[in-house]
Amino acid sequence: MKRKLLYLFRWDLLFFKIKEKIRVYKKVKLDINYWKSIKGIHNGKPGFVIGNGPSLKMDDLSKIHELGFVSIASNKIYYAFKETKWRPNYFTISDILVWNEIKNKINKEIDTVHVPSFLDHKDCNVIVKTWKNLSNGFRGGKQQISNDLSNGAAAGFTVTYENIQFAMHLGLNPIYLIGCDHYYEGENEEVYKSDELVKHTNKNTHFISNYRKIGDINGHAPISKMTKSYKIANLYSKSKGVKIFNSTRGGYLEVFDRLDLDKIFNIIKKNK
Repeated sequence: MKRKLLYLFRWDLLFFKIKEKIRVYKKVKLDINYWKSIKGIHNGKPGFVIGNGPSLKMDDLSKIHELGFVSIASNKIYYAFKETKWRPNYFTISDILVWNEIKNKINKEIDTVHVPSFLDHKDCNVIVKTWKNLSNGFRGGKQQISNDLSNGAAAGFTVTYENIQFAMHLGLNPIYLIGCDHYYEGENEEVYKSDELVKHTNKNTHFISNYRKIGDINGHAPISKMTKSYKIANLYSKSKGVKIFNSTRGGYLEVFDRLDLDKIFNIIKKNK
């Protein structure tokens, strides 16, 4: 009898998994037209991919707003909204822990969130647009990348990797990165090599002190893998004729050519 019940239970689990896969497939297919509709919508325009590192300054976000730049941002960037009129044109989340924490708390000023297909879009309090997750970023041992999100986007151990793909999909060129410090104080990659999750301490890892609370569980930052992803993004963008500059104020990301943020603002002001 126990064996029969266990057998039935396993079939129930299998049925549930199949049902979930079908639901995700339908959602991804449904959103393909959305991705096609915004493909190249900002073709040839400069734009920003914004990280949430401690170097991110509210004044810089305000200047991006004043100068009319297109921008992509992620996760708890809405903590900045009290201090600036800037709002991202496109908002993304790709971390499952962050998603589960805030999908019902996303700021009311954000009406749409863009996510990979492995995140459950049910019960989110805003519109969800889903891109197909490309085999966890790898195929044939090589990390994937895309400039067409109607086909999908690849993961790269940081949401910035997906945001760069998003920016290329939109046609942004050049793409400026800011707030990408590429360093998480208090997290040692060797120590957490075999651990997927870490408890947050009181270290300054983001642009605002209460971004994470002490004791919060989060995924550790595999800096070497992130660096590899950035190198792939750099090579791929060049092959597509897209320029990516790191305009972060400081930080440790040296994969992309550096371009001073104030110079960018001054050039745009002169041309207006």
